Amino acid sequence: MTSDDIQQAIGEFELAAKMALEAGFDGVEIHAANGYLLDQFLNPISNLRADEWGGSIENLCRFPLAVIEKVASAISEAKVGVRISPFGRYNGMTPNTQYKNLYDYFIQKLNRIDCQYLHIADHPSHRSTPYNLEFLRQLKHDFKNRVIRCGGYRLDSAESEIEIGNADLIAFGRPFISNENLVKKLQNKQDLEPEDFDQYP
Repeated sequence: MTSDDIQQAIGEFELAAKMALEAGFDGVEIHAANGYLLDQFLNPISNLRADEWGGSIENLCRFPLAVIEKVASAISEAKVGVRISPFGRYNGMTPNTQYKNLYDYFIQKLNRIDCQYLHIADHPSHRSTPYNLEFLRQLKHDFKNRVIRCGGYRLDSAESEIEIGNADLIAFGRPFISNENLVKKLQNKQDLEPEDFDQYP
């Protein structure tokens, strides 16, 4: 991507956020995780640029933060969340080698923007390695607003994470595919249908 391409993409994120609200959504989540575009810029393994969009921690974060700031300015920071995956391996990614310093800086900037929530893809729950569980817990302490965790949770593990203060909310995704009445099943402590990975696109 050229610098002009990046500026165009920032504008496209802004337009998409505005259109989402016009369509009736309550807010948007900026996806800076799982090997998608913004995550590719955050990770020095995939971001090999030598211009202002790569290299130093500040430069690695520049594009994702520019997107988040633009969207927050357009629709209100109260309507914006951000998803990250510091130890993700999806889409051919390799865990970020600079994760501690990079995400310390990234979270400081998110706090200044005052995003509504931070959504952490919890790869340790999928037994991805390597990972630093204490670091994930530190993110909860460092981020000033709500923290959501997701990935491989069941009712007991979700409740435990909230009770010990590692998260404010737990998100469920895959269980909904095989349990369309998931909420009622969780409320009634019923067994869940197993996930069928052959159904995933």
